[in-house]
Amino acid sequence: MRSYDERVEAHGKRAVDYMLRHFLQLLELLRKVILQDAAVLYSKYPNCAIWTFPPFNTTIFRNFAANSTSLLAQAEADCKKQLKSLPKTVAMSMHGILEQNIMERRRELEQQCKNHEEMKARLNYMEAMILESKKSSRGQRRTCTSSKPFI
Repeated sequence: MRSYDERVEAHGKRAVDYMLRHFLQLLELLRKVILQDAAVLYSKYPNCAIWTFPPFNTTIFRNFAANSTSLLAQAEADCKKQLKSLPKTVAMSMHGILEQNIMERRRELEQQCKNHEEMKARLNYMEAMILESKKSSRGQRRTCTSSKPFI
């Protein structure tokens, strides 16, 4: 990447190549991945011929492989421990979600019952008003003694 950056600095915008830049970034990533994988493979197959070539034949790589193996073993043990408690954690989370849903549903039902009672009260009131208006209109018709015909 340093050479690419120098090239862009020297030649300006016309030297910019996004594909090349991303390819170089990929190679840097793969360099790390290959070394990490090689460290694991070295611990599994220490007599393989590839370990006689650089950079695999250096003490730095051998120390890295030894440290990597212990770190990976610890990470694997931690992961197994977390996976054992996962069903309990998931069950507790689901239980909490279900309780919350039940409470929300109860609130909704209470509100519906309240609305239903209010509607019944309004309906009863309107029914009483209609009955009263019928009674009062009947009484008005009987008291009306006009001799003029209604047109």
